Amino acid sequence: MKKFFIILVAFCFAFSLTAVAGLDISADVGLGYMNYTLVTVYKDDLDGKLAEGLSGLGAGKLKFDALKVRDTYNALMFGLGVKVSYFYTNISVGLPFKNVPLKYDPLAMKILEHNPTDDIKGSMILDAQFGGGITFFKETPLNIFAGGAVAVNFIRAKRILPDGYVATLTDTEGNSIKPLIDGDLTEFRLSSMIGLGLNAAVMYYFTPNIGVAVDLKDSIYFLPLFTNRYYRGTHVNGRKFTYSIFKDSDEKINIKDLIKYAYSNDFELRIGVSFKF
Repeated sequence: MKKFFIILVAFCFAFSLTAVAGLDISADVGLGYMNYTLVTVYKDDLDGKLAEGLSGLGAGKLKFDALKVRDTYNALMFGLGVKVSYFYTNISVGLPFKNVPLKYDPLAMKILEHNPTDDIKGSMILDAQFGGGITFFKETPLNIFAGGAVAVNFIRAKRILPDGYVATLTDTEGNSIKPLIDGDLTEFRLSSMIGLGLNAAVMYYFTPNIGVAVDLKDSIYFLPLFTNRYYRGTHVNGRKFTYSIFKDSDEKINIKDLIKYAYSNDFELRIGVSFKF
């Protein structure tokens, strides 16, 4: 997480240096829709028993198609765009309310067996672009902007684990830890990635300084900065606790070792008020 905020601050500082007197400055703020999709591709998983059976057809090699897990979030989005001459920044915060259910997730198979909730209230998606572009028809009420940028995101996904699944967690003596937890056990997944993005906007000014704006933004992410997963709850004695995950509980290997690569796409549509300074 520290890497993400260091990069974000650096970009904001660099952008602020361009905001000097004499340059065209405009901004828009508004509400809209965000669709964020994360695709994780896991490493090949070969089934030895299936390969043995198929060998009756003749000598050969068995290989499965890539295992892709798609995680989709639809969110209400608040956004801000600032343009200074040929530079721009566009920052959005999405508040997803539901997660499209997954059919298969090798990192959470036991949880899926207990019908986890798709309610992810308290989750947050931050998407930011820092780049350059051109505004056309500046001298008319109708302005059209097009630009490209470096994109950075941060995702915080939150959900409550099913009581049935928590009851299956046991100590070394085989006793369930559920009686030791007061209330819910909540899962948090954090991740951040870098990529490239495009931004297009149409602004119409009713006065020389105030108008309306329609903003369209699309970002593709392919360079991960970090991932983290942890759980929070309250012990029966009233003390809150946090449990961080480093290894897969079944295979005893690093979770990162299971992932071949990951990429994500963030699409946004925003309508708001535009200002010229």
